[in-house]
Amino acid sequence: MSRVTGTKSLERAMAILREVAVHDARGVRLTDVAGSLGLDTSTAHRLLGRLVAEGMLARDARGRYRLGPVLYEFGQLASHRFTLPQEVPDAIQWVADDLGDSTFLTVRSGLDAVCLARCEGSFPIKVVAMIVGTRRLLGVGSSGVALLAAIDREEAAEIIAANAARYLQYGSASVARVRHRVDYARRVGYAVTESYLTRGVGGIGVAVPNPGRVPVYALSMIGLSSRLKQPNRDRIVSRLRELADAIAGPLGRR
Repeated sequence: MSRVTGTKSLERAMAILREVAVHDARGVRLTDVAGSLGLDTSTAHRLLGRLVAEGMLARDARGRYRLGPVLYEFGQLASHRFTLPQEVPDAIQWVADDLGDSTFLTVRSGLDAVCLARCEGSFPIKVVAMIVGTRRLLGVGSSGVALLAAIDREEAAEIIAANAARYLQYGSASVARVRHRVDYARRVGYAVTESYLTRGVGGIGVAVPNPGRVPVYALSMIGLSSRLKQPNRDRIVSRLRELADAIAGPLGRR
């Protein structure tokens, strides 16, 4: 049997941290981590145990893993270098107020998308969705679909294939469904999704333009599915596109 190098172990540990981050709200089981990442159970158990011992992860009474206190400490230390320009959250809040529903900014991070900003609208029924720092797979949620639709078809196909096993943790999510949503987003120029986990909740997303480069940011509005229908849909898409153009410059300088 070939020996696993230190670099390979580090790569696996980083993949585990990202996988746990995706499911941090509910926690994730050993078997889920092993299945999603294609690791044998003993290897996953050993790496999870080491990460818990180092404070990078925490294990609750049900045996589920979540991000640990050391990651919080690291994040606090680095946060001042990665804050958004103030005009970005201000602009997002203006659009959230105008649309009435929660509006989000996300950024691509490997095979995932991470929420950088969330602004609440005035609609009285609040949808429980992402909080800042939430990590979701590319292809899950309107922002992730919008980002996949904005990149090269071959690269998007590779990302979807790489996430295939991970999609299984999202109920009715599947490679076929993700491909269908990405193809639709390419045709119409924006993403429309229904939640895989919460009935009656959906989202609309657009990529933030990045002239000469592949888009890495996306904007989305998440709300009751009934509020995403026409004619309100055209208004939402128009506002999100206006916002994307307005914040593209400040984000490009970030």
